[in-house]
Amino acid sequence: MAHFQMCPPEPQPKKTTPKPTKKRKRKETCINEDYDICDTKESEENSSSFLSVAKSAMRELLRLVSTTEESLWTRHLNKVVGFTLDRQMYVNLNSTFSKLISPNRREESSKEELIVRSSGKNLVELILDSEEWAKLFPTIVSNAKTVKVFNAGSPENRNGALQAMVGEVHILSPLVPSREFYFIRYCRQFSNNDWVIVDVSGDFLFDRANIRNPAYKLPSGCLIREMPNGKSKVTWVEHVMVNEMSQQHMLYKDLIQEYNPFGAKIWLYALQRMCEKNHCSSIEYTPKHDNDREIRSKEGRKSVMDLSNRMIRSFCKDLNRANMNHILTHHTNEYKIHLTQEIYNPNKFRLKCRSNANGVVVTAIGSVRLHFAPQTVFHFLSDERRRQEWDSLVGEREMHEVAYISIGEIQSYNRISILEIYDDDNDDDNDDDDGDDDDEKEDDDNKNNNKNVQIFQEVCIDPVGAYVVYAPINTRHMHRILNEENSSDLEILPWGFMISKDGHFDADDTLLTFSFKVLVSAEASLGVTMQRLTSIFTTTIEKIQHALDYEDDD
Repeated sequence: MAHFQMCPPEPQPKKTTPKPTKKRKRKETCINEDYDICDTKESEENSSSFLSVAKSAMRELLRLVSTTEESLWTRHLNKVVGFTLDRQMYVNLNSTFSKLISPNRREESSKEELIVRSSGKNLVELILDSEEWAKLFPTIVSNAKTVKVFNAGSPENRNGALQAMVGEVHILSPLVPSREFYFIRYCRQFSNNDWVIVDVSGDFLFDRANIRNPAYKLPSGCLIREMPNGKSKVTWVEHVMVNEMSQQHMLYKDLIQEYNPFGAKIWLYALQRMCEKNHCSSIEYTPKHDNDREIRSKEGRKSVMDLSNRMIRSFCKDLNRANMNHILTHHTNEYKIHLTQEIYNPNKFRLKCRSNANGVVVTAIGSVRLHFAPQTVFHFLSDERRRQEWDSLVGEREMHEVAYISIGEIQSYNRISILEIYDDDNDDDNDDDDGDDDDEKEDDDNKNNNKNVQIFQEVCIDPVGAYVVYAPINTRHMHRILNEENSSDLEILPWGFMISKDGHFDADDTLLTFSFKVLVSAEASLGVTMQRLTSIFTTTIEKIQHALDYEDDD
């Protein structure tokens, strides 16, 4: 694959291109380039109306999270969903809800609570900052903007903070449409240790004509109760109305409608995971094992964690089809593929391209169903001892873990790892000297290439899903990161898998999304690029299927 480069090129110190998000960051102004929002002056005149809506939503949310109102909630037959609102009981609470019901809309409601490793005040600060909020939920929030800050709240506790926001949420696969919410976010502190943050949509706030896939937020949000041990108990409520007419691919239709993968549980587990990661890079963290492989220095952990967070954000953003712009369609016998910013198949396979000084970075994405349990698929893909069975970056060489950081309590399943090829030179020296000289030279070249590249990986599993995300990184760069150097100028090309249930009650199958990035020569033809990337995708999936079939037979 001469036209492909798996590792990104050396960073160019003389060229510094500011991040687009930094260039467009605005705290208190309308975002005219992306959204058609009502006039700012008019918004200021109606700020009292916004506050009135926010206070009403706050009163409703307080009842939804109250232990004295448990009759509002019923436990769903599916344990993954958790609690859902009893519609009739809710109509008695909110009489205006019936006006929102229509054949083209579907209600989703859920409630969950979880302990997270963070102070209450810190959580409040992160949630009220749109940029930090997106970083807090990289697997869910694709984009977030603060449109207008009406009240920043008290500097000590953010009590009374009121702001208008836009958020785009997306999960799992390009086959799942993203959702755009326009909403007010309001924060109140009710005691030294208790905060409530409520979100509620309001059509009067925005011109929604240009929204791709509008969704409506009924009073939703969280109760944050700070605990004496420095952790917080968070009760989360998600209550939305979504457009039933938005195109849902058949592969994910059952999952979306039966498992509510946008629900409270997925938000809380994502929050818990990020809080654990933040704790791992803090000075209070003590490594759990006294061995040479666990990264022990605070600065080293922080450097590795920063790179991992950036890799996960990049990987998840690639899964959002809302970012895809198509100007060319390419047909094959099996695929219908669109190309420019993307080449993609609406049913199976997508490619996305962007220019780079060294060529073109191409992202390929596809989703398939596997007839194996999600836990089985995750454990197979995250086991470095079996990586040679499926990974085209590794070939048939065995790998081992040389450094890691454990995240949270499930240490072996949630971790960041640095993997490398086993150095079996000593074994080779004992082999017979017979053989073709050219073959030996090619083997030596491959060994040298393998020694120059390590695999940087993060794996995670929780009750709502799993992911295995990784990237090839030059060994020299990896040593710099472990030696606490800044990695922000290092371009990373993530590969990985999103793993979820398939939504059928009578089966335990997996929906698997595979995404990968490579650097392609600018001289490579579209046909050659298409053929090679399709080969990587199909070969990888076939190898996974074959390995799991063989394991199942045993």
